[in-house]
Amino acid sequence: MHRLAVTVRQHDAVVVERVCRLRDGMVLGAARGARVTFPGAVLHVIDTPKGWSVGGRLLRRDRAEVFRLGEVQVEVEGLVDDPAHQLPLGPDPRILLLTVAALVVALSLDAVARVADAHQDITADLQARLFGRTVPEPDEGAPAGPTAEPRSPDAAWPPAVRLQADDAP
Repeated sequence: MHRLAVTVRQHDAVVVERVCRLRDGMVLGAARGARVTFPGAVLHVIDTPKGWSVGGRLLRRDRAEVFRLGEVQVEVEGLVDDPAHQLPLGPDPRILLLTVAALVVALSLDAVARVADAHQDITADLQARLFGRTVPEPDEGAPAGPTAEPRSPDAAWPPAVRLQADDAP
């Protein structure tokens, strides 16, 4: 328990309602330096090996202890901080892990592309073996790089996929 909710009622009317942070110990009631003051008694809040104790009663989680002191009623409840309502202390490790994984994948793909570009003769041979294609040998007098000629804006685009029909009987 990290906080203590104290409600003081007199004749069923709420006089004081306060949430205090539990530290080493504190005093409630008619005492000098009390965190919550009310007439009639002094309640000591102490930390015991079994948990926090108020006026000799052990506090349980989210369960109020009620003290009746004549016309004054003191309700004390130990509150536990809900981790769902706390702000995260740092970045979410899942986001960091996903970022690192995406970076590794991108760098791996870039490395594969660089190797494939550096060894085009090997990749062409590999394509020929995998897909059964024949790779034409480059002409010795052919210029290096792309050899596409510029086309006019009115010319039709060549088909992206060439379909062949099998003449099966």
